[in-house]
Amino acid sequence: MFSRLGKKVTEFINLCYNQYKTSLIEIKDGLIGSPVKSGFQLSTLTGFIYLINNNPSEQSYLDQLVTARNDLLIVGDNIRNPSSAQFVSFLNQCQGERTLRRLDLGVISLLLRMDLNPDCAVYINQCDFLKPTYVEQLTERLVDIGIAGRWRILDRKMIDYDVNPDEWS
Repeated sequence: MFSRLGKKVTEFINLCYNQYKTSLIEIKDGLIGSPVKSGFQLSTLTGFIYLINNNPSEQSYLDQLVTARNDLLIVGDNIRNPSSAQFVSFLNQCQGERTLRRLDLGVISLLLRMDLNPDCAVYINQCDFLKPTYVEQLTERLVDIGIAGRWRILDRKMIDYDVNPDEWS
């Protein structure tokens, strides 16, 4: 009985080995046959894998927001950029109201501002007909875009957080 089982296991392992060997030979032939196309496909696949693995989370947004808040607190009021301060203040308000929602799209994340806290059980929150459409969410309620481990709009707003343009006018 055990010899018959051992034979079947051996046959299965040989079958798997031959299939993997055949597929690797076909991949090698494809790489040699059209190297430009294969290089482009491999680069694209590698890029997507990188984006998927480094898709930022809501916790990374909160960490980046705390860092931006601390950076603004270090700078005095008269030299603080009002645009950066206003954006971070808006995000703090939304975070306190719990109206920020993260939409994960695999390679990128979108941070959207909703009208109400999802725990609030009022009619507007429950009725599907009163909820915003996807176009409205993307055009009017989009707060930030996360890609490759960073939140882009917050990064852009914090570039010159310590330069007040009104001071130079």
